[in-house]
Amino acid sequence: AVMQSKTARIGNLVMAVSIAGAIAARIELVFLAFAEQHLLFEAAAQGGNILIPAFAVGRTQEILYTLKKQGLTAPVYVDSPMATSATDVYRKHRSVLSEEIQSYFATDGDPFDGPNIHFVRDIADSIALNRDRTPKVILSASGMCDAGRVKHHLKHGLWRRENRVIFIGYQAEGA
Repeated sequence: AVMQSKTARIGNLVMAVSIAGAIAARIELVFLAFAEQHLLFEAAAQGGNILIPAFAVGRTQEILYTLKKQGLTAPVYVDSPMATSATDVYRKHRSVLSEEIQSYFATDGDPFDGPNIHFVRDIADSIALNRDRTPKVILSASGMCDAGRVKHHLKHGLWRRENRVIFIGYQAEGA
């Protein structure tokens, strides 16, 4: 069953954070947790997807961890070979990660994986994501939307009113 959101419908929401460093990242991720839950319910009710353009190194892993902590059960696809490889590097070098992430590894398992999280390396599998009408979250590089698989997802999904796009982080002028 699809949950109904009692929050007012948001057509467009722009949020700028000018605080530097980790505080800005945390604010953005808290926003992601709110926006993603609301938008996912809305998109799922309409049969749509959420596309999150994300940088392959760092941002993708932060988003995966945030979604996992939020208890998201919807399918999440990391559609980026580079982000998949970067996530593998994070797993192999846990000692350089934050204490919070290290603690999560020790007590709760892999913060970047779960039964609903799927890593897509093959281009055919990436293309198939757009044909599958099951509501899902797609994390795809690049964060600026100027290259990579995210351009394919935007081309094939942006026109669908039931889909949502969430930008997390910096966007350069003209991006």
